[in-house]
Amino acid sequence: MPDTYVSFKTLFIYNMRYAINHEPQRKEVRSGRPLKTRTVSDRMNRIMFLLSMISSIFISRDKTREYKHQNRYCRFLLNSSAREVAIFSRTKFHVTGMEKVPKDTPFLLVCNHRSKLDPIYTWMIFKKYKLSFITKKENFSIPWYGKLIRKCCFLGIDRQDPRKAISTIEKAADLLKRGEVSIGVYPEGTRHLDCKMGEFHALVFRIATDAKVPIVVMAITGIENVAKNFPWKRAHVHMDVLDVYTADEVAAVPRVKLCEKAYNQIKSFIDTKEMER
Repeated sequence: MPDTYVSFKTLFIYNMRYAINHEPQRKEVRSGRPLKTRTVSDRMNRIMFLLSMISSIFISRDKTREYKHQNRYCRFLLNSSAREVAIFSRTKFHVTGMEKVPKDTPFLLVCNHRSKLDPIYTWMIFKKYKLSFITKKENFSIPWYGKLIRKCCFLGIDRQDPRKAISTIEKAADLLKRGEVSIGVYPEGTRHLDCKMGEFHALVFRIATDAKVPIVVMAITGIENVAKNFPWKRAHVHMDVLDVYTADEVAAVPRVKLCEKAYNQIKSFIDTKEMER
């Protein structure tokens, strides 16, 4: 990559850090209101984001390479684009349980899968944890997003080839061992249009057992309404961190049992929440 591009990237990152660190204190957003820009810094960040989108066309795109270190510039673009999607779609977030998330160690995040927006909103909410997902390999062909997620250490999985799937699991465990990123997975393997939870696959829990890291269990609801309600009605997305299995528990309990426990916790929480509505 040319030195001029590296210099631009470095300057851009430091400018963004300055804008964030010197941003005036925001007023608390009123209940029921979506994310919205409220400061000069916000507007400048949006302009810089649009400019950086244009500059991103010069980022090399290797369709076969898997990266062992994430690109901070691409990570910024990934988080910023997710925030713009949330603003544009008028999404209101209700997040609970973030105080349970480990702050000093990477982790494996497991969650139910309801919408194509699941990973986008999740990596935005967990942005300080540098969350990367195991995803279907077709997602790397998405224009613009494909090369960003590849450079942010996202891993493609071949759901039709067990040997290649195990190789992906081992690569994810290696990223966790080195503390490069935290890993997000959807144990159902795919989303269900009726929003009913499918069975969890225990294999993905091997990532945590091999890496000896905690498992964060989260439930997501309401996200399926974003597309249904747009543009006339605001959607309320609930993201609830239910539990954290410590590294010691992960090492002591068979992954099949961990899988069953996580499934039962998420399903019970969602069923209770839907009955209350």
